[in-house]
Amino acid sequence: DYWNEHHSPDHDERIATILYGIDNLHHDDLDPSIALHIIEEFIQFDWWAGVALAFDLCSSAVEMLDDIPTAAVPTLLSVLVRRCKKLTIWNFIIERQDILKIN
Repeated sequence: DYWNEHHSPDHDERIATILYGIDNLHHDDLDPSIALHIIEEFIQFDWWAGVALAFDLCSSAVEMLDDIPTAAVPTLLSVLVRRCKKLTIWNFIIERQDILKIN
């Protein structure tokens, strides 16, 4: 039932994790690796607006996306284009020049 599903300890823990992540993303001196960890948690929760928020608030996290396989770039770029600020998208494209190369 809806009440039990949305008032379970698991649900409360997810909400606490999201709120804690958002709070940390607002710190100016946040380490990009911590931002990536927060992004991974948001992805596990399927909260794509949170992923976009994290990239927008911590643009240095975009710089750490070098190891994302080229095959996954279109999906990530799709999320960024639909939900992020243009500057975030621009930073991603600058960091991943390899996706612009034509063989």
